[in-house]
Amino acid sequence: MKNIIRFFVFVSPIFLSVISYAATYGDCTNCEVSSIGTGAHYDGYCTTSSCAVIQVKHDENGSFTPSDANCGSTSWQFVLDTSTDSGKTTLSQLLTAFASGKKVGIGGNSICNAALKAENIRFVYFTSI
Repeated sequence: MKNIIRFFVFVSPIFLSVISYAATYGDCTNCEVSSIGTGAHYDGYCTTSSCAVIQVKHDENGSFTPSDANCGSTSWQFVLDTSTDSGKTTLSQLLTAFASGKKVGIGGNSICNAALKAENIRFVYFTSI
């Protein structure tokens, strides 16, 4: 009996975190970066010193799922902190995707920038479709 209780105490948080990931993080699969905005205008909306805003569109094989109804509801679906090395690298990847027309996957972190109504980017990856 103790082993069963230990199992549920250990497994339950893992199971719940997987469920909450699917329910709370915004993402875009098989998406084309259709617009990128940078500069002082957009920096004024950011919580850090600099950011980039990203607009995406998906084809029939992809999808965009915002983390909540208010996030991603404007023309900008995602926002990226470009004041860090990681943010600069991610922006470079997004610029490459934009310039080449390559499809990407984008994952949000469930934090919605209230001023832009765009979700903060957590990761980006290239897709082969």
